[in-house]
Amino acid sequence: MNPLDFWTGNASRALNAFYMRDAVRTPLGFVFGSALSSLSVLFEPALREIPYVDFSAMQWWSWLPLGVAIMHIPTIVKLLKRPSAGSYTMDTLFELIDRGDFSEAEKRQHFRRLVERFVELAAADHALQKEEHAPRSAESAS
Repeated sequence: MNPLDFWTGNASRALNAFYMRDAVRTPLGFVFGSALSSLSVLFEPALREIPYVDFSAMQWWSWLPLGVAIMHIPTIVKLLKRPSAGSYTMDTLFELIDRGDFSEAEKRQHFRRLVERFVELAAADHALQKEEHAPRSAESAS
């Protein structure tokens, strides 16, 4: 595998996580960023003593992405540790099978059925899209 593909794939998955892929972490990140903004205003005199970073120069809205990033750290770490199937749903199902109380043979069987079902659905979806985009014949036009 090309290392660039690996890093760009992980970056893409991380960005997808930021853009409402996770229905809980992103809103909590905005709330956490707002709380950080409020705390920075409250403790501004003490934060001015830090010589390397000027927290008082940050606008309230600049704390929001920081809060979202902090809330998504577990998601990003998980994406970097484990290879992805390219689909959030598939990744979740693979993880559920891994965590299930199955023997190795049962896990392989579940993985196989899941992949077969996914391929069937993808083939059906591809055939449907091909049918929708096919040029209309002269008979149907008249």
